[in-house]
Amino acid sequence: RPPRVPMASPGDANAESQKPTLVVEVKHGKRKFEIPLPDGLLDCTVEWLMCQIENETDPIVMRKHQKLLSKGKSLDAKGTIQSQCQFKHGKTVVMLLASHGGGGAPPAPLTAGQVALAKSRAAKAKNAYEKRNDFDENPMKFVSGRAQNLESRAVTWKTTGIVGLRSLALTDIPASAFESELSVRVVDVSGNLLAAVPRSVSSWQFVVKLNFSSNKITVAGVPWKELTGLPNLTCLNLAHNLLAGCLPIRGLGEMPKLQELVLDGNKIESLDATIGDGDEDSGDTFFFPALTSLSFANNLVTDIPPEFGKCDELELVDGSGNLLTEIPADLANASKLKTLALDRNPTLTTAGIPSELLLNAKALDYLSVHQCSVSMEALREKNGWREYDARRIRRAGKVLASKVMLGKTAFDEGGDTERIRRH
Repeated sequence: RPPRVPMASPGDANAESQKPTLVVEVKHGKRKFEIPLPDGLLDCTVEWLMCQIENETDPIVMRKHQKLLSKGKSLDAKGTIQSQCQFKHGKTVVMLLASHGGGGAPPAPLTAGQVALAKSRAAKAKNAYEKRNDFDENPMKFVSGRAQNLESRAVTWKTTGIVGLRSLALTDIPASAFESELSVRVVDVSGNLLAAVPRSVSSWQFVVKLNFSSNKITVAGVPWKELTGLPNLTCLNLAHNLLAGCLPIRGLGEMPKLQELVLDGNKIESLDATIGDGDEDSGDTFFFPALTSLSFANNLVTDIPPEFGKCDELELVDGSGNLLTEIPADLANASKLKTLALDRNPTLTTAGIPSELLLNAKALDYLSVHQCSVSMEALREKNGWREYDARRIRRAGKVLASKVMLGKTAFDEGGDTERIRRH
C-alpha cells in the first residue's frame, strides 16, 4: 500500500503562508526594481537572475552585457544568489552595470524646474535669432535706443577703463572714447559697421586689448603706424572683417608686448612680413618679441612667413582652413612652438612638411593636418619623425599608457587612414 501521508494542520498552513518572501532589489542607474525569488527555489542561480533582469529592463540589457555587484563584489553567474548575497529582512540589493553596447538606464523624467529652464533657454535663443536677423536687415533701427546711452556709458569708461561698444551698429567710434582723461585698458567694438580703425587709437597709450572683430574693416582702413605706437597692447583681434589680399604686418612686429594676433575669417592671401607702414628700414632687430599666439584660420593664405621663426615666445600657430602648400623650415627656430594647427589645407602635402621642423622644433608636440593631402605613412618615414613621435608620446603621458579616453586631441595628427596604433 502507498505510505500514509499526514494531513497538514491549520497551524502548518498558516505558518506556510507567513513564510517570508525573498526579494532581490536591482539598482540600474537611477532606476530601481524588485525581483522576488520563487517559492521553493531558494537555490536560484545568478544566471537565473540575469534572465529576469533582461525581461525587466527597457532598453533591454542582455545577459552577456550584464555585470552584477553585491557589497562591491562581482557575482558569479554559476553560483547561487543566497551564497553570494546577504539578505536582511528578506531583501538584498544588487547593482547592475551594463557594458558597452548593452543598453542603459532609461533617462529620468525631467523635473518641473528643468522643463521651465529648457523653455526659457529656447525662448531666449529664438529672441536672439530674430533680433540678429532684424539687425542684419535694418541695423540703424537699433541705434536710436542705444546711442542715446553713450553719455552714461562714458561715465563707466572712466571708472573701469573698459570701452564697451559691441553690436551698436556704429560706423564710427564716438569722440568721448578718446578723451584725454580716460585711461583705457580694454576696447571692444566688435559686431559693428566700422570700415576703418580710427587713427585716434594712438591716444590709447595704456590699452591692453583691442577687439575690432566682426566689422567691415579693409586693409586700407588699418592704421598700422598708429597701432605700432601702442606700447602696452597685448591682444589685437581683427577677425571676421573685410581684410583681403596682402596684409602688411611688418610694423606690428615691432610692438614690444603684443602676445596674441587674431586674423581669422577674412580673405587674406599673404602675410607680408617684409614691408610695414612705409618703413623699409625697420631691420631685423624686432619681430614680435612677445608673440605667443598667431591665428589666421579660414583665409586664403598660401605660405607662412619664415620670419615667424624669430619669435622666441611663439607657442601656437593656427593656419587652419587656408591654401598652404608648405611650412617653412625656419619655424623650427621658434624654440617654444608647441602647437601647429594646419587642418583643412587641401593643398598641403607630406612634402610640404619639412624634416627640419619635426627634428629641430624641440617643443613641438602637436601637429594637426586633418583634411590635408598628407599621408601618415609617408610622414612617419621622414627624418625627424622619431624625435617628434617621442615628444607627442610624452604629451599624451598617462592617458596613452592606460589606453583609455584617448581623444583625438590627445594623439591624432589627422593624416591617418585609420586610428594610430597605441604604443
